[in-house]
Amino acid sequence: MRTKTQLQSSPESSSSARRFVRRSLAQMPSELIEAAELLTSELVTNAAIHSHSPIEVEIDLDLDSLKISVSDDSGQLPIATQAGHMDEHGRGLAIVGSLAEEWGATKRSKGKTVWITMKLPSAKA
Repeated sequence: MRTKTQLQSSPESSSSARRFVRRSLAQMPSELIEAAELLTSELVTNAAIHSHSPIEVEIDLDLDSLKISVSDDSGQLPIATQAGHMDEHGRGLAIVGSLAEEWGATKRSKGKTVWITMKLPSAKA
């Protein structure tokens, strides 16, 4: 299954993305949906903060894995930082790295795509 949605860059983008993920993955286990919502929210928040352009969220679901891609018009690739104890920002990609099987970013002719993959519970060894 492949599905996608377009979002405007706004404070509501992350909640709209979470609703899209929940609807798209409604038949999956709740633990997977919750993790996918959190990961998507982190990627969409970064896109909204750094790009100020329309955001595309795409979900690819097959028999053993889930891939979520977030695209925007900013060519700036994400940089994982280590947030200090008192820092208010800078933990998003650490969360992504800890919950996703893999994550990465790809430059496009106009902008970038940041993606995550997750194994489905039935596919885990």
